[in-house]
Amino acid sequence: MKRRLITVGIVLAGYLAIYLISRQVFALHSPHYLYTPEWTARNVLWIAAIVSTVPALLGARLFPFVTLGGYVLGVVAGELFGGFEADVPPQYLHWGWLIWLGVFLASVGAGVVVEKVHKRRRLS
Repeated sequence: MKRRLITVGIVLAGYLAIYLISRQVFALHSPHYLYTPEWTARNVLWIAAIVSTVPALLGARLFPFVTLGGYVLGVVAGELFGGFEADVPPQYLHWGWLIWLGVFLASVGAGVVVEKVHKRRRLS
């Protein structure tokens, strides 16, 4: 149980750090405004944190870290590749949120696979 709580604490600390950085550095009225980090922190970070930490409370060891990494990778990929239609007038379309969602869902699937492989190796 102690290991589970440590895992949950580390993952929640990671999400808290992401939230603070996103809201302080990349917020709408800051000089370094970026759409995807700010939008995900404001709208879906707490959902992603729940998706990552509940399996950790149930005994998953690697799944929370894979999904935390997927969150970060999705934000970076969403910001890099999401604004491809931004130069088309008269509207500003940014698909960073959709790219983030795809990467995060892929990391959930990868986390399930990694967790199953890890449990098989541990039992053998």
